[in-house]
Amino acid sequence: PQRIFLGNRVFVGQYSYLDGQTSFLRLGDDVHLARFCTVRAGEGGITVHDGVGINMRCFLDGNGGLEIGRDTLLSPGVQLISGNHIFADPDVPVRFQGTAFGKVVIGEDCWLGTNVVVLPGVTIGKGAVIGAGAVVTKDVPDYSIALGIPAKVVGKRGPQGMDA
Repeated sequence: PQRIFLGNRVFVGQYSYLDGQTSFLRLGDDVHLARFCTVRAGEGGITVHDGVGINMRCFLDGNGGLEIGRDTLLSPGVQLISGNHIFADPDVPVRFQGTAFGKVVIGEDCWLGTNVVVLPGVTIGKGAVIGAGAVVTKDVPDYSIALGIPAKVVGKRGPQGMDA
């Protein structure tokens, strides 16, 4: 508990798990964490800024560091992964090759659709929208709309919408 910091009006849903054993976990004011979520600070820690909505069954991994900007929405099943197994040597079992970490940064006012996966070292820019089921392997610019596996930018938010 000495590594978990909760702001005002934070809601933590039933059966959610907050793990701050090895680092810190900060949830800002008005953060809503729905049921069945796992938030594991790991070595790098997690900061969730004010007004973030995290829907059911999300998994947040802070081993490489994780930051979520204010007023961002995570749909059900989103996974933010900040560590990945090293598997370069085919003669050594993967579990013995170590882990590579990379901080994940989600900008403010983003929306990540259902079952989006964000991989280590990725930054999603301010105001970006990521379509359901996308796997984000590279940075996404501000106000972009990205879809697919791997996620590709298909447009920009604004009056032009997907025609941009």
